[in-house]
Order: sequence, then C-alpha cells, then structure tokens
Amino acid sequence: MASPADVSRPAIARPRRSARVRRTRSLALHPATLLSLLCAVPVVVAAARAIAAGWLPVGDDAIVAARIQAVFSAHPPLVGMRSTSGNTQRSLDSHHPGPLEFYLDAPVSALFHYSATGIVLSVALVNLVCVVGTVVMAYRLRRLRTAVPVAGALLLAQWLLGPDVLARPLNPYAGILSVLLMLVAAWAVLDRDPHGPWVMLLAGSFAAQVNLAFCPVVVAVMVVALGCCAARVWRNLRTGHRSRSWRSRAAARKRVVVATCLTVLAWLPPIVELFVIHPNNVQLVWQFATADSPGEPSHNGMPAGARFVIGHLSPTALTRLGNDFTTPPSGSTTAAGLVVLVLLLLAATAGPRLPRTAATRGCWVVLAAVIGESTALSRMPADLQQSYWQLPVLVITPLAYAVLAVRCAELLADEPVWRRADPTVVRRVTAAGTAALVAASVLAAATARAPSRVTSMRSRVVIDAVQNYLHDHARPGVPVRIESAGLESFITLAPAVGFQLMRDGHPARFLLAWSYPEDISSWDLNVTVPHSVIVTLADSGSVHAVHPGSGAASIPLPAPVGSGVLLWIDIPPADRS
Repeated sequence: MASPADVSRPAIARPRRSARVRRTRSLALHPATLLSLLCAVPVVVAAARAIAAGWLPVGDDAIVAARIQAVFSAHPPLVGMRSTSGNTQRSLDSHHPGPLEFYLDAPVSALFHYSATGIVLSVALVNLVCVVGTVVMAYRLRRLRTAVPVAGALLLAQWLLGPDVLARPLNPYAGILSVLLMLVAAWAVLDRDPHGPWVMLLAGSFAAQVNLAFCPVVVAVMVVALGCCAARVWRNLRTGHRSRSWRSRAAARKRVVVATCLTVLAWLPPIVELFVIHPNNVQLVWQFATADSPGEPSHNGMPAGARFVIGHLSPTALTRLGNDFTTPPSGSTTAAGLVVLVLLLLAATAGPRLPRTAATRGCWVVLAAVIGESTALSRMPADLQQSYWQLPVLVITPLAYAVLAVRCAELLADEPVWRRADPTVVRRVTAAGTAALVAASVLAAATARAPSRVTSMRSRVVIDAVQNYLHDHARPGVPVRIESAGLESFITLAPAVGFQLMRDGHPARFLLAWSYPEDISSWDLNVTVPHSVIVTLADSGSVHAVHPGSGAASIPLPAPVGSGVLLWIDIPPADRS
C-alpha cells in the first residue's frame, strides 16, 4: 500500500522529453539521413586530407580567399572571379556573374581568421549542404526508389571529380555539386514538390554565379521547370480549378514570396553592380557571348559541343577529372553515348503510365541539361580548352544513369513477377544495393588524391620570408606592391603572398590591370600608391625580366624547397620601422 507521502507527491511529467527523444532518434535513423551521411564521406575525407597535407591557398585559390575576406570589409564583392573570356581578346574581358560563393564561405572563414583551415572548412560545409539537399530532395520524390539511385549518382560524381576537388575554393570546383542539386530540385519541381522551386532557384543561382560556363545548363533546366509551373498555373486559371483549400493556397503564396525574396537576396550584389560600375558586368558578358574573333573560328560550334556531351554519356567515357578529360571522345564512345541518349528519350516519351511517373520527369531534366551543356561547349573558345567548361558533364552523366535506373524500377514494379516476388529476395536485393553504395563511398574517399605538398611548402617558405622581413623592417599596415616574373611566381606565388599580406593588414596589389572598371580595381598593379613596399618574385629562368631597385634587399630562401625562386624586398625609407 502506498504511503500518504507517495500519494501526495506530484507526478513527474516526461512525455515531452520522451517525444523529443523519439523524434531525434527517428531523424537519426531516417533513410535519408543515413544516405546523406554515406554520401558526405568523400567530402569529409577530402577536407581532412587537405588540412593534414598543409594545403595553402595559392594562385586562383588565393584570389578567391582574398575575395572571401573582403566580404566584411568596406568594399564587399559585387561580381564573381575574373573569367578567361578575354584571354584571346582583351576587349572581351568579363567577370563571372556573382559573388555568392564568397558570401556563403565568409562566416566560417572569419571564425578561423581566414586561415587555410577556415577556407577548407567553409568550402566543405557548402558542399555538404549540397550533398544533403540532393539526397533529401531525391527522397521526397519517391522515397528509396529515387533516393538510392540518386545517392549512387552523387557518389559516382564525386569519384569522377576526385574528392580532393571538393575542398578547394576555386570557383568552378566549389559550385559543381550545386549543379547536381539544381537538377534534382528541378526534377522535384516537375513532380509538384512544393519545396522544389526555392531549392532549385537558390542552387541554380549559386551555380550560375560561380562560373559563366554553368549558366547555359542552369538556364535550360530552369526554363523547363519554371515553364512547366507556369503552364500548370495558366491551366488552373483557365479552367477555374481550385482543388486545394484556402490554407494550401496561402501556404503556396508564402512559398512563392520566400523563394522570390531569397533569389533577389542572392543576386543583390550583382544588381548593385549594375548601377555603380560602368560598363557593368552584364554588358560585358553579353558582349563576350555574342562576339566572334574576326578572321578565325573562335568557338567550337554546336556539333562539337553536342558530340562531347553525348560521348561522355557513354559508360566507356567514365574517367576521372584529369589532363585527358578535355580530349574529344572517339567514334565508338560517341555511338555508345548516343544509345544512352536514345534510352533517355524513350524513357521520357514511351511506356505505360506516361507522363505521370517520376522517372519520365527526371529524363526531361537530364535532356534539358544535355542541351544546355552542349550550348555551353559550343561557345567555348577553340584555342582555350579548359576542363571547367566541361565539369557539368561529370554530374549530368551520373544523374542520367540514376533516372534510367528509376525508370527500370518503375517498369519492374508493374510486372506480375515482381509483385509476387518473395520478400526475402526483395530484402536481399536491398541489402546488395546498400552494400554497393557503401563500397562506392569508401572507393570515392579512399582514392582521393592528396594536394601537392611541394607547391604548398614552397609558397609557405616564400610567405614566411616576406612576412618576417616586413615585420622586422617595415611599419605595420604599409601598402605592398607585388611584382613577379615567370610562370610560377606570377600565377602561384604572387596571389598567395598578396592574400597573406592582406590578412596581416597590408593593402596589397598583385593583379594585372583589367580592361574595364571592377570592384577590385584597388588590387591592380597599375594603381599608384606612394611609399609602397615593392616585393619582387622571379623564377630562376626569368631573372632578366625583373629590375629590383638599388635599395632592394635580396632575401635568401632555404633549399631545396625555395630553390628556383628569387625574392627581393624594397622598403622606402619613410616606411621603415
């Protein structure tokens, strides 16, 4: 019998906590969570290897890091990185469309004082968001039937890219997974997912801003997806069809407002640039897109672009990103890719229960991406075969295989034999698919190439020499001009030194003069600043091209890492400490 004290004691209320624990446990064991963790392994391994190898931002990576640091300055970025549009004709100089990458990477990088570790972690975090978003959007389509093939496509894409690419801030690499997220989100839009539009718009904005070469793919896919949405709205308005309650319509309007606001916010810096810089970047990009060099075929043309994309749809063309990636596919490879293209067309337009299946809508997205990438490659300069133009192929091809796999699963589900299949057989097939995904994840992570330690070590030696000399002989915050001669000094070392000096509070100038006004004009070497320290870098074979001042001090660099690079520093008397 209970005592009076026990009877009068109030009961401890724990239902809320237990419900929270159940929700947390359910989320942790959710199939989408497990697939996301599996697909995140290559990105995590890439970031860990880069940090362990002592990766340092050099070359274009250092310029991206400097732009990230400028986000919280008095002159935040308004456009993206300088593009190679003017390499063959300087009058066609332009920037990539937007600086969204810099703004997304800035908060995490600032927490680590813009160190190399902070840069790597910020890039990896953005890629992890794209990985998780891709898996979640695929799961929302048809649960595991679509999530498992898309997860396999994501792992295949990471293997093709090489996971070490996923930790670099270089703008084409930092935005490639967002292309895959945009494609899957567009698939969800065609499948009437209410959250598809805003995910597609944000991922597409990020992909389009990081690289001009991604814009045709983004535009082609968004035209298909948004055109389908507009057609549905128009049909409902014409027929007066209102199948949803007023609460559903209010929620839909709210999602439209949120998607619009987020898209405008993502494009706000380029919008500001339209009014503060003349000629603006939109005019320059349009000038590049519509220009041809006189007297020579300056672009590949549509047949060459389509052949490259179709050829890389072939399973025999699955090769990792490398020096031979830009090689046009052979005739047999193109024929095999044409078979895959025909299968996509058949899956999109033929078969039972059309056009109301998830796979058919995914096929239309892939076909739109193929057209967009073919258009992009048709505008690639014939004498400037750069692999970043062709990067979208490495995510389009795996997604094509994924949608074909989903279509096969749909057709098998309609077969009486499959309906009467033994549950044990189904479980074994599921286990085999899971084991294949785990093996793919391990393979993609285990075969990651570590970053070059030689380049990072040589850059570190040069940076330390410059920082130590300025700390001992120059006053804090003195402007620095970095002159260079030779391929390695100009492309790799000068931006690396410039970024690290900016971190130390020195206004640095290390970029070649640009043909038009830009938001980083103060970094150009042609800007005259009185009483500047002059740092001169030269490859050993380019000493004749530099002329250090009579008061310049020659700084010895330790061998063997510093061999092959010469360094001089000239500090005006007024700036000496």
